[in-house]
Amino acid sequence: TFPTAADGRLLLIDALRMAFRELRPRCQELLTQLFREPRPAYRDISATLGMKIGSIGPSRERCLSELRRCPALAVLIEADGTREARRP
Repeated sequence: TFPTAADGRLLLIDALRMAFRELRPRCQELLTQLFREPRPAYRDISATLGMKIGSIGPSRERCLSELRRCPALAVLIEADGTREARRP
């Protein structure tokens, strides 16, 4: 049988979970806060994680970049040929 879109989604979800577990705990905490529903305000994230509000955005970018470089996810990004895979 041929892979379906659902198969691809499941593969991506598994890869994201594996990659997330490879992140530093601080990145895991920050990304968990940022992608909660409903999304908390930066001031709440700042208080919860003990970080300055102005450092949340730059830290988020570093953590997402680190996530993209995790082997489990990097393989999928490269296979997809997305622009994200080529970011420094």
